[in-house]
Amino acid sequence: MKRISFLLVSALVLFSSCFGGKEKSTAGTSTDSVGGETIQRLAEQGFTEVSFCSVDSIVRLSAQIPKFDNDVLNDSIWTYMEKNFSNLEEAYAKSHDVKAAFEEAGKQYWEGMSAEIEGMKEEVRSNMEEGDEFPDYMFNWEYSNEIIIEEVTDTYVTFVEDGYQYQGGAHGIGWVVGATFDKQTGKQLTPQSILKNPDGTGFQQLLKDGLTEYFSETCDEDGCELKDCLFDDPDEVTIPVGNMRIYKGTFIIQYQSYEIAAYVYGKPVVILTFDQIKPFLTDEGLKYIK
Repeated sequence: MKRISFLLVSALVLFSSCFGGKEKSTAGTSTDSVGGETIQRLAEQGFTEVSFCSVDSIVRLSAQIPKFDNDVLNDSIWTYMEKNFSNLEEAYAKSHDVKAAFEEAGKQYWEGMSAEIEGMKEEVRSNMEEGDEFPDYMFNWEYSNEIIIEEVTDTYVTFVEDGYQYQGGAHGIGWVVGATFDKQTGKQLTPQSILKNPDGTGFQQLLKDGLTEYFSETCDEDGCELKDCLFDDPDEVTIPVGNMRIYKGTFIIQYQSYEIAAYVYGKPVVILTFDQIKPFLTDEGLKYIK
C-alpha cells in the first residue's frame, strides 16, 4: 500500500507542476516510506525533486534526485540523470544548479521538437494543392519522462524511469527502465556483476519460466506457448542490457515493447524471488538480495 501511495504522490506532483501548481518543496513535508528510508530522511540529506512542464503541457519531465554522504555515488546518480534527460549535461555545465539545469534542459527539448514539428508542417503545406485539408492529426505529439526513487536500503538505491512518447500513428511508445546502484562504490549493478553465469542454461531456464508465467497472463489465445509469443526462439532470449533492478529482495528483469514480443503483449517483466535467484548469485550479489 505504501508503494502505491508513493507512486500516487509522485503522479500528483507531476500533474500539479504541469497545470499551474507551484514547485513543491519536499523538505519536512512528506513521510512516505521508500524502502526503509523516508522522503523526510532523504530531504535532510539534500533530497531534490525537480520537474518541467511546457506551457502547452506537451513535454512533462520530473525526477527525484537523492544526495548521500558519498560523492562517488552522487556523481554516478547525476551521470545517470544526464544520460536519461536530453540536454541536461550541457544545461548543468552552464548553471551548476540542478533545478535551473532541469528547467533549461526541458525547455530546450520542447523548443527543439516544436521547431522540428513546425518544419514538417511547412513541408506538407508546400506540397498541398488548393482545396486539400491540412492533416493536423499527423502532427500531434507528446513526451513525458519521470525518474523516481523506488527503494533505498543500507546497500543499494534503486530508481525506475517511466516514459512515454507519441509522434503520430496508431499509438505511442512507452518504456520502463530500472537501475540499481551500490551505495558504497556508486557503481550501477549489472547481471554480470551479481550473477555467476547469466548466459548459462540454468539461468536461461529460470528466465524462460518467468516469461512463460508472464505470457500466460497476457496471451488470450487457447494453448498459447512461449514460442508463439516471442519474436525469437525462447532459448535465445537473454537479459536486456542495462535494464535490471533490485526491489524488496527480488530481482526484476524488464523488457520493453517490441523488444522480444509484439506490442499487444505490453512490456514483459520477470520477477525472481530470493529463493529462485540465490543459486545464481555471486558473493557480491548476495549482499543485495537477502
